[in-house]
Amino acid sequence: MLINNEGINLLVPMGNEALSLTSSVINFTAQIPSKIAEAMGHSYNGMTTSGKRIIMCPIKHMSYPPARDAQKKVANLIIESYNYLNNG
Repeated sequence: MLINNEGINLLVPMGNEALSLTSSVINFTAQIPSKIAEAMGHSYNGMTTSGKRIIMCPIKHMSYPPARDAQKKVANLIIESYNYLNNG
């Protein structure tokens, strides 16, 4: 699996299908909502089957643009997660 073998630690699944696929291959510490609208605006910590740490910040598919406040919240979560992964 690509996630196990590459330097990927931060995932941003876009849409319900991507959220479902990501949730099926990563062991997350919290329950992941099945709808992207409920998951968006939150970050989720998880591990791959090989023990690699992953942070996921879901967002709605680009064909359904979220409200401006929601976009900012997700963007901030992505930046915070990236900084956390790179700075400990």
